[in-house]
Amino acid sequence: MRSRQEAYAHAGYLTVAVDCRYHGERAQPAEGGTPAARAVYEDALVRAWRDGPERPFLLDNVWDLLHLMDYLVTRADVDVDRIGMTGFSLGGMHAWLLSAADPRLAAVATVSGVQGFNWALQNNVFKARVEAIPKVFEAARVDLKARCVDANVVRRVWQRLAPGLSSDTSGFDAPASLRCLAPRPTLVVSGELDARCPLGGLVDACTRARGAWLAHVGACVAAERAEALDGFCRRVVADLADRVVAEALATEARAAAVAALTGLVVRIAEGAVECGLLLNELMGVAVTAAGAAGEPTEAVSAVAGEEVAGAPSRPEQAAHAEALPAGETEAGRAADAPGEPPAGQRADQGPAAGATDEAAADEAAAGSPGGEAAGAHGEPPTARRAGQDAAAGAPGETGAGPGQDQSGAGAVGGGVPAEAGGVQAEAEAEDEGGGEARLAEEATAARAQAQAEATAQAQAEAEAQAVADKASAMAAEREELAEAARAEAVVSMASAMAAEGEELAAEVEARVRRLYALVVDPGVGHTETPRMQRAVRDFLDKHLLGHDKELGEGVRLCMRL
Repeated sequence: MRSRQEAYAHAGYLTVAVDCRYHGERAQPAEGGTPAARAVYEDALVRAWRDGPERPFLLDNVWDLLHLMDYLVTRADVDVDRIGMTGFSLGGMHAWLLSAADPRLAAVATVSGVQGFNWALQNNVFKARVEAIPKVFEAARVDLKARCVDANVVRRVWQRLAPGLSSDTSGFDAPASLRCLAPRPTLVVSGELDARCPLGGLVDACTRARGAWLAHVGACVAAERAEALDGFCRRVVADLADRVVAEALATEARAAAVAALTGLVVRIAEGAVECGLLLNELMGVAVTAAGAAGEPTEAVSAVAGEEVAGAPSRPEQAAHAEALPAGETEAGRAADAPGEPPAGQRADQGPAAGATDEAAADEAAAGSPGGEAAGAHGEPPTARRAGQDAAAGAPGETGAGPGQDQSGAGAVGGGVPAEAGGVQAEAEAEDEGGGEARLAEEATAARAQAQAEATAQAQAEAEAQAVADKASAMAAEREELAEAARAEAVVSMASAMAAEGEELAAEVEARVRRLYALVVDPGVGHTETPRMQRAVRDFLDKHLLGHDKELGEGVRLCMRL
């Protein structure tokens, strides 16, 4: 032990080695006890089993080490932040339990000390531990009246000497108490064949406690990288948010454009419908006007045709004129030619009328200057009027000769206005017929235009529907693209975060491996080999002196957690 202390002192350590109770210089036998040191220790254990006030197996020694720590932190030559401990066998158990009880220990390396007491009892591999201190177990067997030292006897001894030692859940067995060392650097070293510290229980305890280091180191690494990780997440989330907002704005703009275009097409279609309705209304008005104008025109045309077709010849008119009374003939002529002298007063009315005219002329000639003026021309007024009537009544025709019946001349003169009326009626009928044709053509054109407008309206509606369908398809396609982009962004973010998580996990794992390790020397029993000592020294130098060394450098390691 002294040589090892000197080696540590040369390396820069201030070292302290203690004697446990009833060991070394403290192995003083009780009054009447066996003077051998081994016997002194075992006698103390038997007294503790049989209601003695001491707990010399573990707890009293841990209590002494706590006071040693109180003393060390008062020394000026001790760096209180870099106090470590190592020990072998019982010293290894003391180092493990002191580290669990006192956080002032910065690092610990325990050799052949950590074990799963409950695991050994459950798996019936406690024989080597019983053989290490047989006297107390034999006393317990006798007191408990057991046939042999079985698991029940061993459990009762542990509960008496170190209450809670055999409970790996509520007590301080290795699986429970090792967690208290995290996240401080902890090295557990053991021999592969060490029966006092069965490898199965050791591995189980160290594995179950490793989660405490992972949690502490993970929190530490996360805290160190929180700002960078927060910035990374913020950038990824901001990028995703920007993409979503941009896509939402683009979708909204497209929807507004489609709505505007659809509204425009609908307004155009409504206008086309209104135009079609207006044209249909105008067409109906035109057809109604054509029908209203066509009835009187046909009637006039029929009447005019009857008059023209039934007009009597000139001899018949003459004979008819002779048969009519003079007053009636004059009334008819007055109706045909208003503003002119009655036709019966002209020379073509016959002898009676001529006599009357001559008498009036003689009377006028005798009593008035007008008569003289009329006579001065050398021809009677009646003759002049007859000539005028003949000339006016039959333009382009030869007048009645001397001795011709004047009534026939009168009849011919009266028939000219009837022919002119017939021609005028025919012209009006032709005009009315042309108007009907024009109205029919206009109605046909209006119907064709209305049909064209209806076709254009249907085409516009079809185009509007096509535009709406295309816009919907484009919106759906863009929505799919946007969803794909969002999914891609989420996948990208998830991949980035997964990569970040893997990197973080790798860093946590590397730190845990530097802080917490189990080293097993293959083929070795309950002994401390130079390789074990080298592993312990490298570990303490790294964490207490700051040497850049890897654990077990030059040491063959069988297992490391």
